[in-house]
Amino acid sequence: MSIPRRDDKLANVLKHMGCTEEAALILYLYEMRKKVNYTDYEIAIEEVRRALGIAKRVRNLVI
Repeated sequence: MSIPRRDDKLANVLKHMGCTEEAALILYLYEMRKKVNYTDYEIAIEEVRRALGIAKRVRNLVI
């Protein structure tokens, strides 16, 4: 299976595979990344920890 390189596309693939919770988590990470990259938003350590936990969970799903 080919894994999309864009976050939102990966979320769509996961959603269509029936992994709706994981798709929502990917979209959360996508929105968080956009905030950090394109605004003056400062991320708190709690948000970093949550994002890392989500990323690990999704990575395990994909692998």
